[in-house]
Amino acid sequence: MKKLSIIALLAVLPCVADAAKHSNPYKLNKQSSKTEIVSTETVAKNHIRSANSGFYIGLHADVSFLNWKNEYKGDGADAGTEKFKMKNFIGADIDFGYKFNKKWSAELELGYVGKYSESEKFSTDKTDYDLSAVYFDINGLYDIYNGIYAGVGTGAAVVKSGAEHTFFGKESKTSLSPMGALMLGYKYDVNEHLGVDFRYRFSVFNGPKFGFNDAGTDVDIKTGLITNHTVSVGMKYKF
Repeated sequence: MKKLSIIALLAVLPCVADAAKHSNPYKLNKQSSKTEIVSTETVAKNHIRSANSGFYIGLHADVSFLNWKNEYKGDGADAGTEKFKMKNFIGADIDFGYKFNKKWSAELELGYVGKYSESEKFSTDKTDYDLSAVYFDINGLYDIYNGIYAGVGTGAAVVKSGAEHTFFGKESKTSLSPMGALMLGYKYDVNEHLGVDFRYRFSVFNGPKFGFNDAGTDVDIKTGLITNHTVSVGMKYKF
């Protein structure tokens, strides 16, 4: 009987040892800790990814300084040119963008450059002249360092130019012109959603051509290449 008890005990011991091995509380705690660490790291990575990417919307107030030249012709003959230098326009723009990662983003920008008007009075007549523009383009932006960014844009400008003369009447023309732009700016993040944006933008586009005809006299006014220097301040909100 004693021998049978010893044999039975020896047979049971490996099973007990195996059960103890699989029920090691330290191993379970260690496995649980690893799972918690992996879960924490995943949450942290997702948070960083979320902070560095996503849709955003921006709104800027703009002050633009435009340069262009008008060429005048009377009955087909050259009648001189007039240069307009650093004429200021007050406008605004709105941006709809997506930030792909910490460095790159793209946006659709819609803007109103503003309107310029002037009046010239002579002894017997008067001429009122004006020029205005709106634009749309797609921008690619690259974050250089700590909020400082550079960008390039391509799109089109809708430019309207017109004049009213005492004797010739009133005429105007609206044209669509290709446009290119370069940008340099700085964005300060107030929090993970809201940022203050300061930007300089240089863009180039063409103006329209229009003319008058009165009593057999043709007067043509052609607006050439327009260069635009714009400084802006605004806000960007990331969803």
